[in-house]
Amino acid sequence: MNLRQMEVFHAIMHEGSVTGAAQALGVSQPSVSEMLRLAEARIGLTLFERRHGRLHPTAEARSLFAEVEKVFEAVRRVHRAAAMLRDAETGLLRIASINALGLALAPRLLGRFAAAAPGIEGRLAILRRHELSEALLSGEFDLGLVFLSGQDPRLRRQELARRPLRCLVPEGHALAGRAGLTLRELAAAPLIGFSRLQTLHTLLRRIFAEAELAYRPVAEVEHIIQAWTMVQAGAGLAIVDPFSGIGPLFPGLREIPLLAPAELALEAIHSAERPLSLAAQAFLRHAGALLAEAGG
Repeated sequence: MNLRQMEVFHAIMHEGSVTGAAQALGVSQPSVSEMLRLAEARIGLTLFERRHGRLHPTAEARSLFAEVEKVFEAVRRVHRAAAMLRDAETGLLRIASINALGLALAPRLLGRFAAAAPGIEGRLAILRRHELSEALLSGEFDLGLVFLSGQDPRLRRQELARRPLRCLVPEGHALAGRAGLTLRELAAAPLIGFSRLQTLHTLLRRIFAEAELAYRPVAEVEHIIQAWTMVQAGAGLAIVDPFSGIGPLFPGLREIPLLAPAELALEAIHSAERPLSLAAQAFLRHAGALLAEAGG
């Protein structure tokens, strides 16, 4: 019995007559009768007996219907899954971020999205920049969250938010009450910088050079959380990205905007060869709205 014959049999069992099945399927009554005849001939069973002008399913038909019903329930599940995928209500979303964004911002965005779309399974990883790019290109991840992403033509970029750099200053410091800080003010203070492996190192050296100021950090760290920890320990001040969102972990520190012509763009990147899934597109819309609400 092929799927069309099963569909006719299923309709007759549900509707109780050839006429009802024809109406339910939107075809003619003779077409249903012929399809039923072919189905019975193909499987070698009588499925219905006609008594007093009505169809009565045989015992074999009732047994067969239980199995056919399973097939149609599976078909209904496929339709429901397709509808949810179309509406981005289900699926798998794999996101990777650089370390600075993976401690708070990325899990916060994915968590808020997961709460709004509980049918989507989310996965989040923290990778180094070169590992992140390769993971996107290989298809291991759908999206990457970064800043200062570079110009790899194999990757596409979407800017989610743009904000000025932030200065980390301990409460009680002479500069802690300022609404904004200049590079000149920071150049006169001990600064915590970033290792040459970090893109922020290159950016900070450039903006200090453009301002004709010396950039001489008293210490360099590799990870953003280390800069926060050293400032909290009293080692100096630091210029950090505006997106990490780890301030609540460091009471006693203030984030003050840097008054300099340098802003960071938070970017979502993905492989140029792979179209984004509907779930990934929905995440980007959701994340963009959340960042805008937060002043992104």
